[in-house]
Amino acid sequence: MHPALQLNDIIYVIFRHVHVPSLSYESGGNIGQMTLAALAGTCRISMNPPWMYCTGHIHHMALRQPPVAQPPLPNLQHLHYSHWAAEDYPLLDVFFVPSLVDLVIEISSVGIANFSFISPLATLCTNLTSFRLSGYGPHESIKTIASNVVMSPPPPQLQTLHCDQLSQAAITFVAWHPSLTKLDISVPNGHPYDFSEFPHPTPHQMPPFSRIKSFGVDSLRLNSITAFIQVIQPSPSHLRIRMSQGSSLEGLLEFFGALSNQQRQESMQSLRVQSYLSHPARPASIKIDTIKPLLHFSKLRELHLLTDNSFHLSDEELTVMGASWPCLEVIDLNGDGRAAPSNITLRGLILLVNKCPLLRSAHLAINVNVLEGIEGCPAFMIGANELHDLVLAYTAVENPRAFALIVSLAFVTSVKAFEWRALI
Repeated sequence: MHPALQLNDIIYVIFRHVHVPSLSYESGGNIGQMTLAALAGTCRISMNPPWMYCTGHIHHMALRQPPVAQPPLPNLQHLHYSHWAAEDYPLLDVFFVPSLVDLVIEISSVGIANFSFISPLATLCTNLTSFRLSGYGPHESIKTIASNVVMSPPPPQLQTLHCDQLSQAAITFVAWHPSLTKLDISVPNGHPYDFSEFPHPTPHQMPPFSRIKSFGVDSLRLNSITAFIQVIQPSPSHLRIRMSQGSSLEGLLEFFGALSNQQRQESMQSLRVQSYLSHPARPASIKIDTIKPLLHFSKLRELHLLTDNSFHLSDEELTVMGASWPCLEVIDLNGDGRAAPSNITLRGLILLVNKCPLLRSAHLAINVNVLEGIEGCPAFMIGANELHDLVLAYTAVENPRAFALIVSLAFVTSVKAFEWRALI
């Protein structure tokens, strides 16, 4: 293959056609999908294919081909596989080669009869730095196999691990992993991990999860995550929380309070709290008292609060928030618009931006039709800022001309890069 054609986009197009049925079909023969031999031949045209994003159906192709002397992609570095067919997953071990550094397997079907094909992963992929296995949830057999893989003698350079639930032994092993810096795990609801088995820290031993700088935790309910945080006391710079069910204001306040200790206040740079399922009833609005513990995180750069709660924050309270987070670059308060409209005004947004000179992205559900207090746009509201991405979710603008004028004046230094999207 000519070097000019060895581009990620071109290679991606090739693999997109792995699952495309052929024009000829014979009963009992090739069902129409590309065979492993053909796929390997295509890839070997390129001397060093850097990655492979595999979503195609490789239906039983390894079973229909004789054993090969070498792996079909001996130089493969990145493999991302996601598909619905349960019988395809056990065929992926043909791509486990020493050059592989990044492996992502998204399980779309827990009806997989045999998932043991990943057992020799640590032995075959000695240079693996990132391993993501998701979609199996509390599935016991897959959880056992995944836990055994995690506890196998890991590659010394493994830095990223993303799994669902793990066994007690595996979570203990991960807690003191020597090279892991990014971790995403699932906390069982109602049956939490037994942290009494954790060895107590000594002067020569670091606390559990202390090396983790980017931490993601998900569970059915927020209170399970809060209990987990209270026990292990991690201090990551980036924290991602995902809960399947919405939380009450009391639950959010308890969680934010659990986060607020001196060490985390100095280390936290990014916080994301997200719920997937809607609250059965319209939840109460989040007020300043609920998020007050977060005001102590003076180094916060990104804040994403994506719940079903609307936000009830006055202009003065937004000013206090901005003054508390002078390093803030991104803020998203239900910018997807799924919550009820908030009372945040355009004037409050301008005050927030002026307190956060580094703010470049704001996704908010605000009321842009309240223009009181900003007539004439006072000089103190016009200043240098980096804001160029403003998303106002499900916002109808009654006076577009006045709104556009205020925006162009308030963000005068970045008007050329300014983008406004209102989802109506």
